[in-house]
Amino acid sequence: MSQTIKGIDKANDRFGTNELQYVRAYKLETFGGATFECRAILCRETVGYSAFVSDLPGVVSEGDTLEDAVNNIRDAFRETLLSYRDEGREIPWVKVDMAQRPEGSMERWIIVNV
Repeated sequence: MSQTIKGIDKANDRFGTNELQYVRAYKLETFGGATFECRAILCRETVGYSAFVSDLPGVVSEGDTLEDAVNNIRDAFRETLLSYRDEGREIPWVKVDMAQRPEGSMERWIIVNV
């Protein structure tokens, strides 16, 4: 069972309606830590792919292939969450209107353990 992280509205599920939706990140309890699920946005570039987590500012990466970009953004997301946790800071989640994502971009749900 998942619960919404503090500061993020729980609207429709991730397979919801065509209405404007906000990105949501979920924290799932696991043994000895936490698992976070979040939407990553991937964009084809001239060479390779760029990637970012739209609801957590500053989490960006890239990769030569789509698989590399997904793996790299997953690592960047994990390291950012660990940094906030280790420093005892609240995670600055933001609401994002997915209708504003870059044209031609792709989205992937990523899961990380911290």
